[in-house]
Amino acid sequence: MKRFACSTIILSLTGIFLLGAATGAVTALGLAKAKADKQLKMENLEDSIMAWAKDKLTLTPDQSVRIRPLVDLACNEYRAEQKLTMERVIAIIRASNLRISTELTPLQIKVLRESERTHEDYLKMKFGVELPARP
Repeated sequence: MKRFACSTIILSLTGIFLLGAATGAVTALGLAKAKADKQLKMENLEDSIMAWAKDKLTLTPDQSVRIRPLVDLACNEYRAEQKLTMERVIAIIRASNLRISTELTPLQIKVLRESERTHEDYLKMKFGVELPARP
């Protein structure tokens, strides 16, 4: 009887684990797709805004032609502000890391600098941010 109970418990726990893993995989795929869709919208922000405006505001073709340059201008201003914000954030992180490094060992400082460099490289690629040289 004990052997049967032990086997049942092990099989039940294994089943629960496998169901959890499958649920996690499905959820992760859904989240990855949602993130990719959001990224696509940000890359085509002007088109997304115009599609929304045409649908929700029922723009006429003439209105669409007149509004498109205004949307383009706003999106360009948004991207410029986003770039400035990222540059400010990086400056804050650099200053913070500089203060933190006074409390670290040389090896820890090296790891911190490598991490900072990796993060900045990603931001350069993602946002086109040009950063001043490190002090």
